[in-house]
Amino acid sequence: MISNKTDSELGRELMTVRGFQWIYGVKDDPYALLLRAESDDPHELGRKVRERGRLYWSSAEAWVTADHATGAEALADGRLGVRPPAPESVPNDRASYAWQIPSLDDVFPLDDACLKLPRDEYTRLRALVEPAFTGEAAPAQHAAAVKHHEQRLDALGSGESGFDLTADLLRPAVTATVASLLGVPVERGAEYGRICSNAAVTLDATLCPPRLNTARSLITAVAECRQLAGELTTAALRNPGEDLLSRVSRAADRPTGQVLCTLFTAVGVEVAVTLAGNAVSALLDRRDEWTKLTEDPARAADVVTETLRHAPPVRMQKLVAGEETVLGGERVKTGGQVVVLIEAADRDAGAFRDADRFVVGRKTSASDLFGTEGLPVSVVSAFARTHAAAALETLARRLPGLHRTGPAVRRLRSPVSGGLLQFPVAA
Repeated sequence: MISNKTDSELGRELMTVRGFQWIYGVKDDPYALLLRAESDDPHELGRKVRERGRLYWSSAEAWVTADHATGAEALADGRLGVRPPAPESVPNDRASYAWQIPSLDDVFPLDDACLKLPRDEYTRLRALVEPAFTGEAAPAQHAAAVKHHEQRLDALGSGESGFDLTADLLRPAVTATVASLLGVPVERGAEYGRICSNAAVTLDATLCPPRLNTARSLITAVAECRQLAGELTTAALRNPGEDLLSRVSRAADRPTGQVLCTLFTAVGVEVAVTLAGNAVSALLDRRDEWTKLTEDPARAADVVTETLRHAPPVRMQKLVAGEETVLGGERVKTGGQVVVLIEAADRDAGAFRDADRFVVGRKTSASDLFGTEGLPVSVVSAFARTHAAAALETLARRLPGLHRTGPAVRRLRSPVSGGLLQFPVAA
């Protein structure tokens, strides 16, 4: 089992994957350089990928696209998903090597993190979750998110002395909101926050190996998350409340509740934190847009929509062909990988006018690729939108003089989320 690997075994696998990614990058392969997640400009690398055509074969052994139309087609294709096909259905047309590159699917417990389910299962989960964040239910969820941000800001005071937007406001506020949605007991709040923090690299670990201590913390966090999910779901069925987990468990079954709890913990918290942080970053770099928001906080939803296109919290999505597929004029074999560079595709000038500009209220017939149905992030996408809009609205009302006091720092080896570690600001 993955969790029984020694540090030596786990470290060797991580170093092997990282070593090959480094070698591929030496060949000036833009996708491999993106996987390195070092100092290269990801937007420039995305443009280089697009210059190679609708779909190109990377030396990192994946078909890669930064073309918006091809990306949209791939993400919506039912033959492409996150669940690998049965080994016996995958053609073995390689030579036999004395060594073998380990797959991160085998290095990390992605099954336990609920990141390898069939597409129709994510579609079912999304249908269960979205009613809580749309229609008549939306105002209540928005108000709950605002309340948690208000509480954090009350504790921070005026903000004149400065604070870290990520660590002091966004992450604790999002974590508290999700804890409330899942019915986490107040006395277990600190424990839940620790699990969420250690699980923050889950999406990035699908494509980029973290350092050993981070990997070990992630593996432990996923195990703890599964244990907690079982306990919370049992409690929700015995003493149902009005939280999201209770409602879903009543409408579906216990396993569904456990999967939902795991996805919100391992994916939802980080996606919402990063989306809100990216939105604030975009606005503070454009003071006129920040001023417009402070004058009309109702613009927050439009800001979130443009952020999802311009700086999404999920930059790329790996897919696996469940059967032989033709995409972008290329034949993708069963078991073959297709990677959609979501952020780069959403900056495709063929789909969006002035694609590299941040334009709130943009008028376009194209749509961003974030949260496509049938994929893990789609289950938490409505929550992430709601929470990010609430964060922006609260900050605009409470701290109109908000400004940077230093550069934002993003997590190392974070090609998927570009997760924010530090974001020093003051008001």
